Amino acid sequence: MLGVDAGVRAKIGQEPDWIRAFPPGEVSPQSVYKESHCIIQATETYENLPRIAFEAMASGCLLIVDDRGGWKELVQHGKTGFLCSDQRDFVYYASRAAYELQERNTMVHEARRWLETHWSLESSVDDWKMFFSLLSAFSGGLQEKSGFNLAAR
Repeated sequence: MLGVDAGVRAKIGQEPDWIRAFPPGEVSPQSVYKESHCIIQATETYENLPRIAFEAMASGCLLIVDDRGGWKELVQHGKTGFLCSDQRDFVYYASRAAYELQERNTMVHEARRWLETHWSLESSVDDWKMFFSLLSAFSGGLQEKSGFNLAAR
């Protein structure tokens, strides 16, 4: 676990002896991805677009994550990772990923292909350009309303 300090331990308790915990900044995320086959992320918070998903998919780590929030936008259950509804799901899918190596490898490769197709820098730039071109504020419409032309800036 990365980023474990007294505040984290106060919230979740002492981690089991079979989990290695690192203080904030001690280990780079890249080194963790390099040594990992799966990223298991169960949280109490909702993330709209979890960056860890992009990092894991690009690094070849299978995502086993909550079935909520932005994870549902990024993970295709059973194809590019596993979405879990409860603790039993996390245990089942983590065990499955540990023993079904061919399935895990297939999913990791599919996740990387999906990431490159749907979330590459190029496709993201194109999506943002299209989004802003449709906004009246960026197409001259704001000037008509207020006399201020944001597009001219």
